[in-house]
Amino acid sequence: MRDEIDKILASPVPSRAFLLMEKTGLLELFIKELAVCRGVEQKGFHSFDVLEHSLLACDYAAAKNYSHQVRLAALLHDIGKPDVRKMGESGVWTFYRHEEVGADMCNKLLKRLRYSNEVIENVCHLVKEHMFHYTEDWSNSAVRRFIARVGESALEDLYLLRRADAFALAGKETEPINLIELSDRVKKVLAEKHAFTIKDLAVSGTELMTIGIEGGKTMGIILKELLETVLDDPAQNTREKLLEIAGKIAKERS
Repeated sequence: MRDEIDKILASPVPSRAFLLMEKTGLLELFIKELAVCRGVEQKGFHSFDVLEHSLLACDYAAAKNYSHQVRLAALLHDIGKPDVRKMGESGVWTFYRHEEVGADMCNKLLKRLRYSNEVIENVCHLVKEHMFHYTEDWSNSAVRRFIARVGESALEDLYLLRRADAFALAGKETEPINLIELSDRVKKVLAEKHAFTIKDLAVSGTELMTIGIEGGKTMGIILKELLETVLDDPAQNTREKLLEIAGKIAKERS
């Protein structure tokens, strides 16, 4: 079934096959998480129900020749919506945290279909992160945290998923709000060669052990706090400064 889904995703208009699967009952049988999106209205922000929106996003990704993983993420990015839908006080349906719920559902679905661990990890990550909300008042540290959370290798695919999602709001080409500005700011920050992961820190776990910090959970916590410090202020990413900060954190925790 996985191989058949991959062939559908590789076709020029994937929705044709998925709609045929829905009509014959195969969609509910093999991808129930997607089938139950039919009839889940989301008026106020979208012109289509969740299933039609998802199929439009997938078709757009196919038409633009996006990668297999982006097409798969486009198809599944909103499968968490039926589970979290609530009527808001204004009379408009809300879908809070659908990206987190959807990522968990996506993980289970793709495992059931026996996708590789790499595909599962990458697609679920895109689903989880697709609701980022950039505004022009983001500080540079906010941009650095965005890069750190998404991961440099996933940024371009996430932008493409956002474009597919934006198209599927009303079925027409549109430029996602502030996406170009965010992309430009991300490129500028990346060019500055700051630390975005623990591996980028000026100290390693081995060096922290030389000042008496034990390995294990405590070490992991301290390294994460050091990364948070550096994301706030890249100038702190020196061996001497980080060892000093780590020593203070260790002392406070003892």
